[in-house]
Amino acid sequence: MTTQNACHLLTAIAELLSGPLVDDEWRSRTLDKIICYIGENAAECVATDSWLQLSRKAISLIIEHDSFVLEEKDVWRAVFRWGCYNCKASIDFRQWTDDQRQSIRQLCKPSFKSIRFMVIDGNFFATEIEPTGLVKKHISLNRYRLAALSANTVITDKMGRELSQKPRVAYRLFIDSEILTGVIDRCNAIWQCGLVIFIRNGN
Repeated sequence: MTTQNACHLLTAIAELLSGPLVDDEWRSRTLDKIICYIGENAAECVATDSWLQLSRKAISLIIEHDSFVLEEKDVWRAVFRWGCYNCKASIDFRQWTDDQRQSIRQLCKPSFKSIRFMVIDGNFFATEIEPTGLVKKHISLNRYRLAALSANTVITDKMGRELSQKPRVAYRLFIDSEILTGVIDRCNAIWQCGLVIFIRNGN
């Protein structure tokens, strides 16, 4: 597997393994390996033409994964570029028709749900994301609400769940590094525990 063919492979495998005769555990393990590879080589993979040819299902699987190691603004750019390409629209949103904007919004909707807008720099959000008209108003409101509050404030949904502020991490920083993988897993567990305590204390 290489950065040039990983995206093609994910799309093919995601469709091939969707049948009822495929074992769920094997399907999950196979997809996870490919997604982790793409995640650890994210900068190279999103620059390939094969990234643009990912299926809607495949790109959603990648974006929702914690191991997709890009700055969140670059995650947005990668999804935005993919959406424009597949809707045959210019990357200059000022040239879009209303129909093109709606098409991109609908196509990217599953991936947008996994973008962690709360960790994106405020200036970037205001200049490159909000003007596109692709994100829902409540995301913009929550983003500005967070900016107006303490930096340690946790924005939650109605169920008290909000992971959009959680950082993305590489699953493995070095091939076959069980030690580093264990350290990362423990750090994630500590982060999750701290988030739960923070919410329960109502801070």
